[in-house]
Amino acid sequence: GKAGTPAWIGGFKFADGEWGWTDGQQWNEENTFWNKNEPNNNFGAENSLITNWYSDSGVKGIWNDGGFPSRFPFVCQYLNLDKIELCRSS
Repeated sequence: GKAGTPAWIGGFKFADGEWGWTDGQQWNEENTFWNKNEPNNNFGAENSLITNWYSDSGVKGIWNDGGFPSRFPFVCQYLNLDKIELCRSS
């Protein structure tokens, strides 16, 4: 069943397909919690990160990629434009 209310948590996808954090922290794919077969960029329009997504296994905090105009509560830090390139995983 539901593991909580879905919420945006500040992850986003760059135009080149890499993921990053809006607060400038470096993305680490080894510390992600994607649901099975996610991120899937459904309809080519999913470029933001949602947590507490539906999970058949009942695991809490599972991630999904989502897009606007989906409306959920959000938990984000500010974007530090001086550190935007640090968001990349490389």
